Amino acid sequence: MAGVVSSFDVAEVALAVVGEIDVSARQINKLTVEVGGQLASDRDERTREYVEQPLPRQATEVDVPPDLAAVFCDGGRMRTRQENHGPGVHGPHWREMKNAAFHRMQSQSFEEDPQIELPECFQNEAYVEKMVRGLKKQ
Repeated sequence: MAGVVSSFDVAEVALAVVGEIDVSARQINKLTVEVGGQLASDRDERTREYVEQPLPRQATEVDVPPDLAAVFCDGGRMRTRQENHGPGVHGPHWREMKNAAFHRMQSQSFEEDPQIELPECFQNEAYVEKMVRGLKKQ
């Protein structure tokens, strides 16, 4: 709950109202720090193992190759704060994050076009022009 709401006090109220769990904001803070430390330690260990593995690294063989593979990339911004400064927010600032996901997908082949008519959104010239404007540079 502490990772979802804006403060430990709000987490305390939310847990009491929704989950009928009576736990203080201070205890939520302590548990969050403890669990967060364990997760960070596990992450650091996995990173260390990856970096220290012998070279050359071998690609993983896929048992059943996917019909179609897609990689989705996205970025965003998140609020962060300085570490080790006690309770409260110290030195808040925004950081950029980058995410990627690999998806196994299925595809179909058709003898004839399954959608003969142009979708309505592509019939609007202004919309299409706006959508492809950035492609001219490439």
